[in-house]
Amino acid sequence: EPNRGSWSLANAQEGCLRAASGDSLEVSGGPPPPEETPAPMSAAAAEEEVGRSLESYRREVEILRKSLRHRDGKEAEMAAAQKKLKEEHNKTKQDYEAQLASLLCDLQDMERQNRQLESALRAVAAGSGESSTIAHSTSFATSLSEAPTPEPCISHLLR
Repeated sequence: EPNRGSWSLANAQEGCLRAASGDSLEVSGGPPPPEETPAPMSAAAAEEEVGRSLESYRREVEILRKSLRHRDGKEAEMAAAQKKLKEEHNKTKQDYEAQLASLLCDLQDMERQNRQLESALRAVAAGSGESSTIAHSTSFATSLSEAPTPEPCISHLLR
């Protein structure tokens, strides 16, 4: 049996076996293993270690701040681009609505002119006593022209 009073390879092996099997370890005299007790640190070394940790923390904080500034800049760019797109969209929409209103007014003008031409055609057909074909076409045109007519221009409805 190994000597229990000193630290040896045999004691270490026995301790590992007992720890693996769940037995409690007995620490008996002798110095503890070197890895278990850190070497005492001098005040200057401790201060140096704290200084290094503090400098590392400061570098990390600066990196995070730069990252936040970069993100904030990107967000501001995206917001400006989105605002510009929205303004362009609204302008295009207004242009489209104005063009649509103009086309509707043109259509109404053409319908009015068509009704006038149909009336003139009916007057000519009635005055000359032409065949029933013209009378039939004018009666069809009359039924079309008697349909309710929209306002002269409905651009006010598009707003």
